[in-house]
Amino acid sequence: MSTRSLSPQSPEQVANLTESYFSRKAPEALRFPDLISVNSSGDIIYAWKVSVNVDVNRETGEAQIEVVKIISQYHVKSGESRTYEVDDELSLMELQQRCDFYVVTDYTVVLVTYDVEKCTLGQVVFQLRPKTHAAEWIATRTVTVALTHSPFIGVGQLQEGRVLITGSRSTTGELVARSFAADPHMLNVISDVDYSTQINNFCAFLRGAKEEREVFIGGVFVVGNFLFIMLRREDVMIMDEIGKIDLLTNVFSLCEVNKSSVAFSGHLTIRHLKQLTSRRSNVWMSFVAPDYDQLNTFYWNIRLRLVYANLRLDNGFSLNVLVWCLEKVYGPTMMPRTAPDNRFYMYFFDLNEFRYVKAKYTPPKIHTEALHRAEFLTAFECDEEGGALVYDFATKSCTDISVNYFPKPTAPLRLSSMATHVAYRNYPSFEKSPLLRRMLGVTNWNWSI
Repeated sequence: MSTRSLSPQSPEQVANLTESYFSRKAPEALRFPDLISVNSSGDIIYAWKVSVNVDVNRETGEAQIEVVKIISQYHVKSGESRTYEVDDELSLMELQQRCDFYVVTDYTVVLVTYDVEKCTLGQVVFQLRPKTHAAEWIATRTVTVALTHSPFIGVGQLQEGRVLITGSRSTTGELVARSFAADPHMLNVISDVDYSTQINNFCAFLRGAKEEREVFIGGVFVVGNFLFIMLRREDVMIMDEIGKIDLLTNVFSLCEVNKSSVAFSGHLTIRHLKQLTSRRSNVWMSFVAPDYDQLNTFYWNIRLRLVYANLRLDNGFSLNVLVWCLEKVYGPTMMPRTAPDNRFYMYFFDLNEFRYVKAKYTPPKIHTEALHRAEFLTAFECDEEGGALVYDFATKSCTDISVNYFPKPTAPLRLSSMATHVAYRNYPSFEKSPLLRRMLGVTNWNWSI
């Protein structure tokens, strides 16, 4: 962590301060994982992976099928990891219907599945057994929810024991938003809550406004007695406003948002949205969009002007001939580049202050030659403090996992956290000795799974 000054800093300065952890060998499930989550304190990463490997014997011609169903834990500070085998009683078809994965306690995780044909949502609870390295299936709750696609799962209320399920029905155009108990064992204490009526009434409220706005159903958050809703205009994200519903008085309103930190906000679409996660009033999101800064360079100015001139002179006939020739020579995936390469944008959004803060982070990327686009092998999750734990995936060429932590930009940095990380990075004995950390007064001194 860069700590040039201990004086109060602006959110933009705090967003540039990161805690980087030592790179270590990634456990099996963290190599191209299907789903990832973190515990409430943000120091243990959980990865879910289901894969089917087919190996054909060249001599006999027989095919051997290997099914891998595992859950891995990884402690970001100590590098300790543990892998659990998923219970064989669950069918592969059921596990393939997963749509999200979250952590209830350090040894209790829940897999959320959705069957589109039967319109059933499932919460599959696993208990992790460290002694036997088994992920034991202990319960499943099934609820009928008619949706056109897999639902969005919001874990912003996870500390309160709830998760939010949102989606839409194409037949009626109705939006669905329901809150369930995160742990099915708590059904007697935590009852289900349906916010669908409020959401659809808010849609009617938007249709009565002068400007065209729609609800982005993947951006619905419950904070206290308020429901916050991100908006869109067709496919473009609306960054300067957010919808608000008072659940006590049923009053609808539109709140202005400070988007001065958002670059090219008018060009960011839902297709560009890579990930969105939240805890309480803290929202982190990332976009993968073309690097629009390059459009001002001489290279792209000349290139796009030539394309424009070609379209005006012959209605694009020569351009169509060029594309046809390229398809014949290189195949249908060989297309001319008409936009700059992709860039990674990461933002923090505070639902209390209604402002965006940009976090400067450049993850590793791979280039897909066929589509002329860069893909970023990174993901992040939000902890209860409002910070984001960012992790870069291990690949075939690099089996190490790289983890960075971004503290909440709109909250003051704690000196204890800064001092602990400085000691972690500079003194090996501090990292390896739990007794030393305990003697020095570190609250969370036991860095183990």
